[in-house]
Amino acid sequence: MNRKTLQLKQWIFGGIWLGLNLSLPSFASTFYQQPFPTTVEEAPLILKGKIGSHYSDWGKGINSQKIFTYYAFQNDETLKGPTLSNTNSSLLVREIGGEKDGVGLHVEGAAHFETGETVVVMVNPLNSEGTLDVHGMMLGKLNIEKDANGDEILKGPALWGSSSTFSLNQNPRPWTLSDLKRLIRQQAAATPPAENSKASQKVTPESTPSLQPSQPPSSILPQANPISQPPKLPLFLVIMFFGALGISILLWKFLK
Repeated sequence: MNRKTLQLKQWIFGGIWLGLNLSLPSFASTFYQQPFPTTVEEAPLILKGKIGSHYSDWGKGINSQKIFTYYAFQNDETLKGPTLSNTNSSLLVREIGGEKDGVGLHVEGAAHFETGETVVVMVNPLNSEGTLDVHGMMLGKLNIEKDANGDEILKGPALWGSSSTFSLNQNPRPWTLSDLKRLIRQQAAATPPAENSKASQKVTPESTPSLQPSQPPSSILPQANPISQPPKLPLFLVIMFFGALGISILLWKFLK
């Protein structure tokens, strides 16, 4: 292999390497801090209740090669979203990740729940399995703790760095459950009537599946599916651009 051929290969692979390094970060999972009121506004359903038993199992349909953890959720109060046909009804909340049949799937940023804890959980409407997916992964879970005054204080990643919007002219204080309810009422009052009519549809928790695992699929190769921001350009276009740039520079050097 002569020196010019070696230089040509170095320029080509250099351009491809640069293209990959500029484009791959756009595929990474992105969790960015946003104001808590925005997180609340984007959540379709917000429920308050207690976590019961849980198990991990394969999903169904297009999710048959992914492992989810299913949590029994005793819904005590619907804070936002469609009216449940029953208060105190048991639902299944689903989050990606878990271990099944000796196969483990860990997704960075997924929400984790403990049996017996009281939480506020932001979820999407019922999916095709009849379960509720956590909205925003770990940003969709808020723990409830009582302070010395008996106030129910909210704790969770969605509140990191935030202070209550109801005390802007005072010293910052933690968010309380009462603050959250007040915020939801304010946002609902500002929502156009057309959107409010969509939110009036009822959810029927009686149709949710029982807390029993199903049979695993024949193909076992789970893949993580974290929240990600789509790339601005297709990867192959970036690679082609920088590859062509490397070749052009090399040809220019030869013509000098």
